[in-house]
Amino acid sequence: MPVRKPERSFALRKGALAASLIASFVAVHASAQAATASGAFAVRGLGAQACKDITAVAASGKADDLVQLSGAWIAGYVSQFNRINPNVYEAMPIVDNVVLGKLAINICRANPDTLFEAVASSLITSFSRGALSEDSAIVEIKSDKSSSAFVRRAVFRLVQHELIKEGFLPAGSADGDYGPASRAALSKYQEARGITMTGIPDPQTLIHLFAMGDKAQGSGKN
Repeated sequence: MPVRKPERSFALRKGALAASLIASFVAVHASAQAATASGAFAVRGLGAQACKDITAVAASGKADDLVQLSGAWIAGYVSQFNRINPNVYEAMPIVDNVVLGKLAINICRANPDTLFEAVASSLITSFSRGALSEDSAIVEIKSDKSSSAFVRRAVFRLVQHELIKEGFLPAGSADGDYGPASRAALSKYQEARGITMTGIPDPQTLIHLFAMGDKAQGSGKN
């Protein structure tokens, strides 16, 4: 099927969600990829900027431009990660780069002295459970309410596995197909976690499923 451009209307909630992600996202870039024995490597562009400088730009009225720039920088960063790491086809389950840009900027607000590169690196680490080892087509998933999300089909299968582990779907139902059972399970999961009930694997739901783990609100099926 033709792939349409992902929607960009998603807005990350500030406050509790961003704060609960901090411990997972602030991580050191893997030294195995560094150029020197001490683990040092040169960082270029936006990645070399401290988070406090990035959030200052965001507060100056240039937030939209900054989101575009940060999303593009992270897209290149993830692409290079995919290129150089064996058995990694796609490290990031969220396909919308603008969403990643917003997420990174929100994390920066709570980590002013961290380099933006470290935030990008820790995004990959935090979403590792949603990474793919093989190619998978991007599909659009729509709910009855006309909400939609773009995800790779194999990522949606991982979503179903997570829902099975937490008791929202029956065992053996992870087929990568979106139907009434998956829609209902996603809605119940979202309700249990206190996030907007869309019934689709939107970015906020992917954050809770793959990046937050035990930090997600609630502790199981209602």
